Amino acid sequence: MKGKYFFVILGMLFVLNSNAQSEEALTEIEEINVRKVRDMDKVEQEYEYKVLKDKSNNVTLSFNKKHEICKTNLSYIGCIFSKGDTIDIIKECNLFGLKTSPHANGIIILYKNGKRYGEYKNFGYAFQVSIKNGLLEISDTYTENDNIEYYNSVTFSDGIPKELFIKNDNSGYGDIHELYLF
Repeated sequence: MKGKYFFVILGMLFVLNSNAQSEEALTEIEEINVRKVRDMDKVEQEYEYKVLKDKSNNVTLSFNKKHEICKTNLSYIGCIFSKGDTIDIIKECNLFGLKTSPHANGIIILYKNGKRYGEYKNFGYAFQVSIKNGLLEISDTYTENDNIEYYNSVTFSDGIPKELFIKNDNSGYGDIHELYLF
């Protein structure tokens, strides 16, 4: 039990020290052994708040067991203004499961006026998200050469959308991503 907290504290000190070196530093924490999923979620949420506060850092958290992996990358994307509210957006990419056959997914996390508000789930691991001209630009489609094939623009001018329809191409087919509130 004491060893687990030692690694968590050591990891936090590493992140704080690394962030002081460069605003755009990619911070990695390796070999944090977490025995319970709720402990992992707690550490992940702490770093999510740090990414939101710094508004410029990427953080990669790795929780490894002997034959399993759980890796999370958090990136601050930017903010959008919607009906007098400030919506901060964080991109989360997860890699998890057995090391021999891991699974992956992506999440868009929303903070409304500095408070954790909701998330859109089930994007591909390598999905792209950015903010351009006040619109959220999302792509979850790639060609064989890993080039982005199609972008979707999402407006927040009428408030936070309850769901996102992300087209795969110009045919009209795509995926619906519902907003899950915290």
